[in-house]
Amino acid sequence: MKLNKIMLGLFVCVGLFTACTSEEEIDGTTGGEATTFSIKIGSSDAETKSVAANYKYATDDEITVNKVTVAVFKANGTSVGELVSGPTEVMASSMTTTTSSDGKKAYEITNLVGKTGSAYILVIANSSADYSACKSYSDFAAATESVGDGKSFTSSNLVKVGLKQVNLASAASKATYEVPMNQIAARIDLKLNPVEGLTYFFNKVIVSNINTKSDVIINSSNAQDGIVESTVFDMTAPTDTFSFYTFENPVATKRIKVSFEGTLTETATNSVTTNKVYSFTFNENINHGYIYDVKGTLDAATRKMNFSWNLLAWGGSKETDVDIKQVKYLVVKDLNISMPNTTTTSTTFQSSSPITITGITVSNGTNYANTDKTITCDTGNSGTIHITSTIPVNFVPKYISFTVTNLDGLSQKVNVAQYPPLYITSDTTGVTWSDASGQNTKDMFNFTTLVANYSSLPYPDEDDNYTNVNWYSYYYMYYSQNNTDYLRWDLGKTYADYLRQHASFGYPATTSSIIYNFTSTSSGNAGKNYNSASVLTTVDTDENNALISPHFALASQAGMNSASSSFSDKVEFCQKYREYDKNGNDYGPGSWRVPTKAEVYLIDVLQNVKKCDVKKILEGGAYWAADGQLVIMMDPRTGNNYAEGAVRCVRDVK
Repeated sequence: MKLNKIMLGLFVCVGLFTACTSEEEIDGTTGGEATTFSIKIGSSDAETKSVAANYKYATDDEITVNKVTVAVFKANGTSVGELVSGPTEVMASSMTTTTSSDGKKAYEITNLVGKTGSAYILVIANSSADYSACKSYSDFAAATESVGDGKSFTSSNLVKVGLKQVNLASAASKATYEVPMNQIAARIDLKLNPVEGLTYFFNKVIVSNINTKSDVIINSSNAQDGIVESTVFDMTAPTDTFSFYTFENPVATKRIKVSFEGTLTETATNSVTTNKVYSFTFNENINHGYIYDVKGTLDAATRKMNFSWNLLAWGGSKETDVDIKQVKYLVVKDLNISMPNTTTTSTTFQSSSPITITGITVSNGTNYANTDKTITCDTGNSGTIHITSTIPVNFVPKYISFTVTNLDGLSQKVNVAQYPPLYITSDTTGVTWSDASGQNTKDMFNFTTLVANYSSLPYPDEDDNYTNVNWYSYYYMYYSQNNTDYLRWDLGKTYADYLRQHASFGYPATTSSIIYNFTSTSSGNAGKNYNSASVLTTVDTDENNALISPHFALASQAGMNSASSSFSDKVEFCQKYREYDKNGNDYGPGSWRVPTKAEVYLIDVLQNVKKCDVKKILEGGAYWAADGQLVIMMDPRTGNNYAEGAVRCVRDVK
């Protein structure tokens, strides 16, 4: 009879895309909160007919668990990801004997640790392998088990492995997860069918080619070679049944051969033949996790014995017409990489076969875009992926993506974000409004500074709309204030010089106060009634007004307001301001403040620098700063009354 091929394949392909919003640190977060949980473990035999209690085939000894090693991995879809916790070794004395949901004997282990979210729980029972240095799933897969010789298999210490994908809940839920385990050995049961008039009892069994060594996690056709040429089992008393164990035996030239030596008796004549020998050889490879139910039937006419066997589910997994294959895996350590003001970075990989880098894409805005990059990888099945890229000059991040593919067809996409020392990103507002003057930009711009030095900030040089421009000497664009005409672009040099000489890096100081019974301010549908709220006021000192927040968000044009000569009205506007983004994140009163003078100067300088990819951030004629002074915009699109100004509120992202 031809047996189906059998495989317990735990294939590894890791990948998790973790988005980094404007609220997070640049290098992102690992995701998931620390949690504790419990597990129940037991044999995966699905039948419920008693041998051991509620098991069809396993004996009490065979389902015994003396110790376990537990490891928790992230789940990337249906693939095993990075190690979250473990390996943790737990002895039987720390387990509680219990029952599973279907009434089988099981063991409960409590106070295991992990992170909330989709995860894989790996349980290895009774193994003598050392897992203390295992840092990845491939490390566990490389562990081996050895029992010494063909007689050293002990039914009460058989190695079992379970891998279960679960969704880990918070510690408060005190969740318990069931992890069924599969045997990594095969069991061979020898039985003799009764034949009328004949009896046969054997007193010795000789087995050739028992395999005593195996991968603990079975996933390879290249089984560990622990073949024992001959193992002799002497019976303490004549018997017609016998069982022995072996690890998988996939080597065609070393198939298991079984010989019996015993006594044949013909009951009718009481004729006895001693030392009668029968033997057979498996015509298929032995595979782990199954019982080979071998039955010998004597032919009454010829006294020959015919053998046949059935494959029984003892705790493995069976896949029809699938060969046992080398495990395929690809592990890229970092799938989301940050390059904050640096030109080189790297990550590492482990793979079942050599890798290639393909599908490289680069984006860096549209204005003065920098697409320079070099991505290389080491040869072989493990090593380093090297990334080199020049820093962007247009004040927006550069985004690089590429795909790592191995010869086994597995792939992982890697995303790289490279940040210049000062850069602008944006979120999209969730507020809706319309404006006749065309101020309908839905961007909430984020300004981030990585280096506390503004001494090399460029001067404004945006002159695309004009001719014969030399703002160092003369310019045709004027603004008038207090009956005096000023060269507007001279302001740009003044602002840049102030920032170069005085601007500092740090969160501006604020004071808080409580206001009662008010409706939040903003255009559109962001209004909301508040009984009370703790609100912010930016402290007005020379030192504070020279501060630029390391990361501040600017309200979108939903926060536009009419020009006014009243600074106190604008302070109150920001105190009551509310806006939310397209994802529903609500930033209400208590988040917003009036920007410092340095922050308003910075915005106006950047939006008028040629190389800056972001334009038209503030389009009014003048805006209030926290020192109670109006900042005149160099190139306004709307408004020309410089005795009054609007305010555009900001909030610190910490």
